Amino acid sequence: MILISKTYQAFTPESTEAGEPEDFGFAFEDEPYTFRELVGLIQREGFIYPSCSPATGNPREWLDTEPEPYYQTGEEIIYSLHYSHNNKSRAAKYWTAAFKAANIIKG
Repeated sequence: MILISKTYQAFTPESTEAGEPEDFGFAFEDEPYTFRELVGLIQREGFIYPSCSPATGNPREWLDTEPEPYYQTGEEIIYSLHYSHNNKSRAAKYWTAAFKAANIIKG
């Protein structure tokens, strides 16, 4: 199992102008996932933007989604997927492998 955290940042038109999210926090923290579940989560929820380019799958890197618009409120929410630093050291290789399996890292 690999521990994963999912965060969010909500932006309104006003907060975007100010350069700060209106709201942010954890959707969940340190949730256990199997390798297969992690790859599925990345693909199913559209975590396609790595925090650095080129992505290496380093545990300090995270993945972002496209902004999701909420037309009723005018907000856009970006979700991010993070490797938990509460993982045992051997779990880092699965984070890197998940980047590869989800085609975040090409080749």
